[in-house]
Order: sequence, then C-alpha cells, then structure tokens
Amino acid sequence: MQGALDAQEGSGPAQWTAPVAVGALEGLGLVWHECGASAEAEAAFEAAVQRAGEDPALRARALSGLALPSVRAGDEARALSLLHAALNAAERAGDRLLIGRIVNNIGIVHHGAGRYTDALACFHRSRALRQGLGYRNGVAINLHNVGDTHLRMGDRARAFAAFHKSRDLCVAARWERGEVLNDTFLAWLDLDGNPDQEAWQAAYARLLEASRRARDLADLETALTGAWLQGRALVGQGEVAQAAAVLEAALGEAEELDAASLARDLRASLAGCAAPG
Repeated sequence: MQGALDAQEGSGPAQWTAPVAVGALEGLGLVWHECGASAEAEAAFEAAVQRAGEDPALRARALSGLALPSVRAGDEARALSLLHAALNAAERAGDRLLIGRIVNNIGIVHHGAGRYTDALACFHRSRALRQGLGYRNGVAINLHNVGDTHLRMGDRARAFAAFHKSRDLCVAARWERGEVLNDTFLAWLDLDGNPDQEAWQAAYARLLEASRRARDLADLETALTGAWLQGRALVGQGEVAQAAAVLEAALGEAEELDAASLARDLRASLAGCAAPG
C-alpha cells in the first residue's frame, strides 16, 4: 500500500486535476483509517489538504478526513479544530451533504467526551440535512448515533426506537454494515438485565452472530463493540473470568486500532471484573 502512495505522489496527483487528486488521496486515507494505520491515513489526508488549495468544497472534504484519526484517538481539541475548519469551508461551498457529514462527526466528538446533549443536537441537525437530501444511509447513521447517545443517558426506550428505525433504513437500503451495527446494540438491549435465561441465551447468540458478521465485513470497531457488550453480559451472568478474557482480547485490538473511546470503555469494564465482589 505504501508503494502505491509513493507511486501516486511521484507520477499521479501532480498531473491530475484537483478534484481527481483529492478524491484519490481521500479514498486512500479512508482505507488506511479503516485498517487502523493512523500515520499513513494522516499522510494521505494531509496531501489531500495541500492539493485542495483554497477550493472550499475540496478543502472541506480533505479537512474532515484529516480529522478522522484524531476523532478515533480521542484527541478532542485537534478533532474539533479540524472539523470546525471543515464545516466553515463546507458552508462557504454551500455543500449540504458535506455539512451533514461534518456535523455528525462533531457530534461523535461530543459523544466521546460525554457531552450528550451537544451530541444529540449535532446528530439531529445532521439528520435534518440528510433527510432533506434523501440520503438514506446518512439518516440511518444519525439515527444509530441518536440511539447510542440515549443509551448512554439511560433512556433505553428512546435508544431502542432509534436503533430499530436505523436498522429498518439499513435493511431497506441493503446496507449490511449498518444493519449489523444496529443488531449489535439491539441484542444488548435484549440481554441487559433479562432474567429469562432462554431469552438471554437467544439474545447472546444474536450478539455473537452480529460480531462475527462485523468481522466478515471488516468492520473491526463494531466487532470490538460487540466484544465489549459480550464481556458486560458475561459479567452480569457471574462469568467474570470468561468476561475478563473477552475484554482483554478486545482491548488489545482496540489499542492497536487507536480507538481511544472504545479502549476506555473496555478498560472500565475490565476494572469492574477486577473489583472485589
């Protein structure tokens, strides 16, 4: 992959038009980001920013991409600085699709910092923009994020409703990755505190299946989120040693991925395994 980037830098983007070059570098950055290669992703997005110049739409795309490694790593100050610069450029370009994407990502930063009211405001603003544009997958993402935020706030009923709406949109759009993401959280809601052992086992099997499908789709963050929820479910059943093994394995992968928020959740659950009683 690095050789491909070097070849592009030596003989490609300098001769390409700015939109083509930015699109290629943005795509490469997203591939690196998905693989957990933060340094390589940043290099590709930095090159995209340079190639974008002062074109506001191209600059917004490149800056929003450059923010992604900081969002994942929990570097709140840098992430927000880049995202607000991207938002300013997108608003100057009048690109509502880009604005929706950037506002959603600002919401993710607020969510990771525990500012749930601010996060919800961003997710709802992004959803309204995307709904107006008919961008169904984007609306599904917003709804999932709304559900996740309500879950963190302890509002299980609203979380359940948002996850179901998101899942329905994903199924209608045949977007399996989004479907699996919602299945992960819906299985958890059926597991958590469920006294019916038969129902618990069925929900636990659904959670394991969702995690397996996420790995098949190369969606490591969703798979590791599933492992975190699996560990919490096992703790609830008194299977502390098994839970700790699941959580420790997931933590190693989350740290390798540089997924700070997820790693923080995993460490907190591991600490709970070690706590007396």
